[in-house]
Amino acid sequence: MQKNNFIIVFSYAILCGLGILIFGCSTGVENSPNPGIVRVTLQSDPTDTTIAVIGDALTVSKNDVFEVSIFQSRVFHDSIFALLFENLNSFRQQDVIYNILTRENGEYVKFIIFESFVPPGDYDRLQFGLTASIMKIKNFEIPVRLPEGSTVLVDLSQDFEVFENDTTEINVQISPFKSLVRSRDSYNFVRKIKIVSVNYK
Repeated sequence: MQKNNFIIVFSYAILCGLGILIFGCSTGVENSPNPGIVRVTLQSDPTDTTIAVIGDALTVSKNDVFEVSIFQSRVFHDSIFALLFENLNSFRQQDVIYNILTRENGEYVKFIIFESFVPPGDYDRLQFGLTASIMKIKNFEIPVRLPEGSTVLVDLSQDFEVFENDTTEINVQISPFKSLVRSRDSYNFVRKIKIVSVNYK
C-alpha cells in the first residue's frame, strides 16, 4: 500500500513538473510585449556661436562646417543593452556625418541621429561614438582630434523609460566651440555634450 502511495505521489510530482515546464516557461515569443521607440536628437547649444582663432573672435555663419561622425549607439540598463539604429528601417549600425553648425532661420538645426525599436523597460545610460576631424569657419580650416588616450564613445547617464507602442525622445545638446581646446596647430575635441531633456510621446 505504501508502495502504491509512493508511486501516486511520484507520478503527481512528475506531472506537475511537466506542467510547469510546458505552461509556466516563456519562450520569448508568446505574450512578449510590443517594443517602444527610442529617438535621439542632437542640437548644438544655441548660445555657443563664437570661437577665438589667432586672436580673432569668429561668429558662426551659414557657410561654416563642423562635421562630426556619429556611430555605434546603445541604451543600457546596468550591463544589459539594446542597439540603436539610424532609423526605423535600418538593421545595421553605420557611421553618419552631421554638420553641427548647420543653421536654419538663425537657429542650429536639430538632427534625429537615432530612431529605433527597443524593448520596453527602465534604462539608465545612452552611449554612442562621436569623433571629428576638421572644422571650417570663415577662411580657416582647423584640424580637430580627440585628446590622446580618450575613447571614441561618449556615455551619458540618464534614467528614462521605454513604454510599449510609445516613443521616448532623448534630446542631446553639444557645445561645438566650447568642445574645442587649442593644442599647438590643432584643436582637441573634448566633447562638451549632455542630455537636456527626455520627452514621452
